[in-house]
Amino acid sequence: MPTTTHIVDLRKEFAAGNRSIFSRLLQRKIEENLAKKKQIILFLNKRGFSSSLTCRECGFTMKCRSCDISMAYHKGGGPKDLFMLCHYCGSREKVPPICPNCTSVYIRFFGIGTQKITEIAEDTFKNAKIARADRDSTAQKAGFERIYQDFKSGQTDILIGTQIIAKGLDIENVGLVGVILADIGLQIPDFRSSERTFQLLTQVAGRTGRLGSQGEVIIQTYVPEQPAIRFAAQADYAGFYAQEIEERKNFGYPPFGKLIKLMYVHEKEERVRHEAEHLYNEITWLLEHKEELKEADIEVRRAPALVYKQHNKYHYHILLKGPDPDLLFKFVTPKSGWRIDVDPVNTT
Repeated sequence: MPTTTHIVDLRKEFAAGNRSIFSRLLQRKIEENLAKKKQIILFLNKRGFSSSLTCRECGFTMKCRSCDISMAYHKGGGPKDLFMLCHYCGSREKVPPICPNCTSVYIRFFGIGTQKITEIAEDTFKNAKIARADRDSTAQKAGFERIYQDFKSGQTDILIGTQIIAKGLDIENVGLVGVILADIGLQIPDFRSSERTFQLLTQVAGRTGRLGSQGEVIIQTYVPEQPAIRFAAQADYAGFYAQEIEERKNFGYPPFGKLIKLMYVHEKEERVRHEAEHLYNEITWLLEHKEELKEADIEVRRAPALVYKQHNKYHYHILLKGPDPDLLFKFVTPKSGWRIDVDPVNTT
């Protein structure tokens, strides 16, 4: 496809005094495309207005009562319709005027989501018609279809969204795709995080340059040297595969090894930790003392789930990695309550 891709180093933008979410290049290209009546897609895989609410004095962060995760700041339809939302269980809380922990007034919102990008874009490009497509804006029946048809018919100039817009949009008039922050997802402690980032970036980049038209992609990032970003910018599937497969080989990840995730879930935190400790100790003892297992090259790790508490239940994982970790189950049978996931989609 006739597409030109640029990587913008956000560290250099900051050093140059640019505090906007739009790099100088992205803002200029948006203005150019608007002037040419070309449509624009802005992508960020994070919905909401801000990622968290944190006190600058005591460090308190507002978390969901049912899930061990920071609640995100959202704005509803009215000017006073402000709330904190858990993206896991959907529970809502009022925005506190002061810190609930130390009563400080220095409580601030941090991070950014599609809702905030939309608000800034509306203020920056005042004459542009802007729409947002994420789980919040498309929650109602046929919500996305209406947004898509408006964009396809040219009634919308700029479409801002999450991964819901990363694939399936085949519109010739899209002249520019801007990735606001490509780094989201890279820091997730999962061996597939680079692969998923590469897939997502190449998918969203493919929304421009359709049907032979000229298009541009601007990828904003704080880690321009990261292989997933670098290869995605070049649409270099072979290069990314070669790099990624070598790394997985070095660390024994699939397809050069197998993974098994053991999960324990319970309402009582003490029981979850006790069961995890007991099974982990049993496994490590077997690996050290059973002759058949000594040569099996099985690694074992234990850790709370990335989101430790979800829906008022605690989650703990034990991860087995090796050429054939199934051998372990000849000597140990996890108690009732353990879930076994062979070749898990994610390890977090």
